[in-house]
Amino acid sequence: MPATFFHPSKLLFVEGRLASDSAACYRPHSHPTFSIGCVDAGSSTLSLEGRKLRLRAGDVVLINAGMVHSCNPRPGRSWSYRMLYFDRLGSDCPPPTSNGELRFAAPAPGSRSTR
Repeated sequence: MPATFFHPSKLLFVEGRLASDSAACYRPHSHPTFSIGCVDAGSSTLSLEGRKLRLRAGDVVLINAGMVHSCNPRPGRSWSYRMLYFDRLGSDCPPPTSNGELRFAAPAPGSRSTR
């Protein structure tokens, strides 16, 4: 089944991708956006910065913008996964600091901050 893309209506800066029972394989590539991926079923091998990591259902991966990677199922197998691509973090969020950490002026709505 081919992957489908979606755009959550209240998150204009996010694009989502849903792949179900996919056997598609990809060459090493990068995205200009920060990405979060979640494996729903099956398994895959993530190649990232010269390392290979085995991913299984329930694993979550964070990939910084510009990082070259590939993520492919084993030959003859398929897997299901979800991705979120963040074009920007929204107008209420400051840019990352020089070490890549995000700093928020206030807790996100609904979060339980102890600060």
